[in-house]
Order: sequence, then C-alpha cells, then structure tokens
Amino acid sequence: MNLAWPSADIYAAPHAHFSDGLLDLIWMEQAGRASIAQMLLGFEDGSHVGPDRPSMHYWKVKAVRLVPGPRVDENGLPEGDSSLTAIDGERLPRGALELRVFRGVLNIFAK
Repeated sequence: MNLAWPSADIYAAPHAHFSDGLLDLIWMEQAGRASIAQMLLGFEDGSHVGPDRPSMHYWKVKAVRLVPGPRVDENGLPEGDSSLTAIDGERLPRGALELRVFRGVLNIFAK
C-alpha cells in the first residue's frame, strides 16, 4: 500500500503517506479463521495492525520482490505451472514480481 485509505471505509495502512516514497507492506502469519475475521473487522479503524496483533506484520519498504514457490495439490504433489498471482483480477505469468515506488516521478494537481 502507499495510501492509508484505499476506500472510504478501509483504513488499511495507518502509517502510509502518499509522498514518503515507501510502500507499506502488511502481511499475516498463520492465518486461521478467527484471526482473518479480526483482521477484516479491524480495517475500518486500522486496529488490524499493532502490538495487540502479533500475527500481523507491518514494514515500510522501498521495494518488495515476490517469488512464487512451487504449486502443489492437497497431497503435496507438484501441479502445473499456472500462475497464482493476479492484479485487479488479471492473472500474471508465473515468475517473480517486483513492486517499487518511484518518488517524485509524477506531479498530481487536484482542484
């Protein structure tokens, strides 16, 4: 994320600043149903992250590189090469994905 509020009712990245040149990387470890439900409920006020949520991690980063591991079925056996990565519903070719912010590249004027 690089926006604190991606929509009017979701406070996804409470420490994000549009002009700081950083991405706010948030991820969850060992997500069970209860922790996912708590996370979703916390989006409204930003309480899904913080010291009382040890399974949630929040880092400010300049870039992030995602490298998909091998895809396996329910028995742990290798499956085909189809991608599990999608952006806005569009599937991407299988492979590494790098995200980064280029600070100061674009000027935005709003009225």
